[in-house]
Amino acid sequence: YLLVGAIAAIAAGVADGSRSLPPEVPIDPALLPDAEQPPRLPQRVEEAVAALRADKLLTTALGEPLLEAFCAVRLAEVELFRDAEPAAIAEASRWIY
Repeated sequence: YLLVGAIAAIAAGVADGSRSLPPEVPIDPALLPDAEQPPRLPQRVEEAVAALRADKLLTTALGEPLLEAFCAVRLAEVELFRDAEPAAIAEASRWIY
């Protein structure tokens, strides 16, 4: 439900013209000089949480209580699995999500 709500909020934001897609990158971005490369997606959960909290559209759509609960769970999972091997994380999470 969170994903559907987020997509609906983004679609509504795009529909009113307040957001748009970035310019097309017609070549492999890795071949571009560093200064010309498009922004990268977050590589770690902490970076993704920070990006979510910085997004005004999504923070408004989710609301403060839901946003903070979602972020708290994601950050708690980072701590829980900080030293775990990928197989252990998969085994512990397989039937939860």
